[in-house]
Amino acid sequence: MKKLFLALGIALAATAASAAPVNNPQLESFLRKAMTLCPSGQFSIEPVGDQGPAGFDSYRVTQTSKTEERCREMTFAMVSKTTNQIVLANVFPLEPGPKPLETRIKEMTDRALEKKTSIALAQSPLADGLRKVVIAYDTEYGKINADAYLDSSNNFLMAGRVLDRTQDPRRQYLKAIGADKAARKVAKGSTVEILEISDFQCPSCMHAHETLAPLLKKHAGKITYARLDLPFFEHHDWAIHPALIARYLQRSAPDKYWPFVDSVFGRQEQITAKNVEAQLREIAADLEIDWKKIDPILKSSAEKRALLDQIGVLYDSEVYATPTFVVNGQRVFYAGDTKFFASYIEALLSAGNPAK
Repeated sequence: MKKLFLALGIALAATAASAAPVNNPQLESFLRKAMTLCPSGQFSIEPVGDQGPAGFDSYRVTQTSKTEERCREMTFAMVSKTTNQIVLANVFPLEPGPKPLETRIKEMTDRALEKKTSIALAQSPLADGLRKVVIAYDTEYGKINADAYLDSSNNFLMAGRVLDRTQDPRRQYLKAIGADKAARKVAKGSTVEILEISDFQCPSCMHAHETLAPLLKKHAGKITYARLDLPFFEHHDWAIHPALIARYLQRSAPDKYWPFVDSVFGRQEQITAKNVEAQLREIAADLEIDWKKIDPILKSSAEKRALLDQIGVLYDSEVYATPTFVVNGQRVFYAGDTKFFASYIEALLSAGNPAK
C-alpha cells in the first residue's frame, strides 16, 4: 500500500495553493505529537482553502529538519468544523464522471498500485459524514487490507488516521498500531518505551539492532523495549518466514523470542530465499526450539492471515518503512546514526517522565 498512499498525498499537494502559515499553538502542539520527531525540526501549517474534503478545514502540514534532510514529512490535517475529529491523511481528489463511485475508487487504486484491487465501501457514515473504504489486493500469502475514508461530498479519498483532538495523539497512535500485541522486554518502573517495527531481511534493521544494543545495555532496567514485525515480503523474498516464527515464539516460548531475533539478524547476510529454511532450522537447533512445532506455523493459513492483518494495521497508521521507532507513542527519526535518537532517549530518562 505504500505506493498508493504516496500517490494519494501528491495529488492534493499539486492543487493546494500557497498561503500564509497558520498561527495556532494548540493545533500545532497536537500535530507535532502526531508526526515524526525530527532533529532541529521545522514545522509549518498552511491552509488549503476550499479545495479540501467537505465539512473540514484543510491544512497542509510539513515537518522538516535543519540538520537532517532525510527527516521530512508532508501530510494534510482535516480539522472538523463540527466535532473533535482531525483526519491526518494523504488526500486524493476523485475524478468526476458518470461511473459508479466504487468503480471510480477502484480504477484509481488499480492505477496507483499497478495491480487489481477490490473496494468495500461502507454504507453507514461515521462522524462528519465520513465513510470507511477498505482497499484490498491479493498477495501470494493472502489479501492485504487497508482502510481509507471518503468525505461526505464523495469527492475526496483520505488515507491516514482519524484522531480525537481532545486525546493525546501519542496514546491514540499506540492503540492504532496494536502496540499492546508487541513482544516486550519489560523494565519495571520505566518511563521510556521504545517500540521497534522492523523486517528481518532489512539491512537497516540489522544495523539498528546492532547499534542500539549499547544504549539498551547502558540503560537496562530503565527502558522497556518492544518489537513488531513488518515484513515487506513483496520485495524481500525470505522475510515472512522468520516473522511467522517470531510471532509464534512470542506467545508460546517467550524466553526464546529475543535470542531468535538476535540470531536471525546475526545471520542476515548469510540467509537467502534458497537456504532460509536450512538457516532457520540451524537457529532453532541452537536455541533448542522444536522444529516439529515450527513447520506447521510456516504452512498455516491462519498464521499468515494474522500477520497480513498486522501489516494492514501498520499501513493504516502510515508505517511505510523499516526500521520505524516509536518512543512513548511518537515516531522518532532514526537513520543509522544513533546520535539524535540516543540523545533524545537520554533526555527523556533524565526528565524522569514521558515526553511532553
